[in-house]
Amino acid sequence: MERRTSKVLIVEDVATLARTYEAFLAGEKLYTHLVSSGAEALRALEQRSPAVVVLDVNLPDINGLEILREAKRRALPAEFIVVTSNASINLAIEAMREGAFD
Repeated sequence: MERRTSKVLIVEDVATLARTYEAFLAGEKLYTHLVSSGAEALRALEQRSPAVVVLDVNLPDINGLEILREAKRRALPAEFIVVTSNASINLAIEAMREGAFD
């Protein structure tokens, strides 16, 4: 029986991207959970205690950086990797100031 080692929360509203991330991580023996909105992400952060969060910035209901700030405010121990299709240097700097790993 294959043992999964860590929990990864994938927060991505584009289903094909979410499944791509999940497929990539499957080979790493990581347990993944997919959500497609900010509200779902905040619930999953509390209920599932992921070690890592792959977080899209552009979500339909809440900006991903707001989720990052809220996780920091709650002192949740997860590491965050922020992804976006609309990258800018300012966004990258802001995300890292808020505690994103990458």
